[in-house]
Amino acid sequence: FMREALEASAPGDVEAMNLIGLMYVLGAQVPIDYSKAVDWFQKAIDGGSASAMHNLAQMYLYGIGVPRDYTNAFRWFQRSAAYGNVHSMYSAAVMAENGLGTARDLRVSRALYHDAAESGFAPAMVRVSDELARGAAKRDLVEAYAWLQIASQSELPQELQIVALSRMEGLGARLGPDRRNDARARATHIVAAIKARVRPSA
Repeated sequence: FMREALEASAPGDVEAMNLIGLMYVLGAQVPIDYSKAVDWFQKAIDGGSASAMHNLAQMYLYGIGVPRDYTNAFRWFQRSAAYGNVHSMYSAAVMAENGLGTARDLRVSRALYHDAAESGFAPAMVRVSDELARGAAKRDLVEAYAWLQIASQSELPQELQIVALSRMEGLGARLGPDRRNDARARATHIVAAIKARVRPSA
């Protein structure tokens, strides 16, 4: 497998380069070598790989193969997010919300959570719902319920699935039957918009 990845990377396959970097991080078919991983991620980044940008950001975030550097981590998450990587959108949002590697900026974090949610990333949907329920920017319980419904039907870590279902129950009780139906209809519209947004271009 390593041979195939190396052969693919020779003509400039950036995702093959990113994969080789991951193999060095994980010690898959090669000895763990974080320096080589960083080198391969950088090669992939030079070719425009958003996944490699995300992986390099994580190296900086956790201090793997490079000195821990939250500023660089945030910068690479942001760059990866700009290319549409939903995991990077979420990570950059968390960092901006907590002032890690950047000045605390709730406007930036809110926008990134929304971008990730609208790109189909379920954990971000839970954050967006929470913001709408609390009225951090605007209060909209119907929209909050709709986002939770979509998240609960998506791939969520088990602990977050429990949180989503619990909050849905609480919001549902506050909304009542008619507004719950409005929220379900709204969820259908949101799902259609997400599918249209993330559909691969022909």
